Amino acid sequence: MWAMLHDIEQQCEWHGIKLADEEWKDLFSAGLVKSKVVPNLDGTGFVILGQRTSQIRP
Repeated sequence: MWAMLHDIEQQCEWHGIKLADEEWKDLFSAGLVKSKVVPNLDGTGFVILGQRTSQIRP
């Protein structure tokens, strides 16, 4: 999986932004589970809740 994510990192942008392979994993994982997005504690960004790839079953 990580080799494919690295290839995507090298070849693609998301809305004009280059993402790291870990960020691509987060993006793809978010499509597989129900998640909530909430403001972070200091109000400078957001946190995705409920994302646990270890619980995804094939």
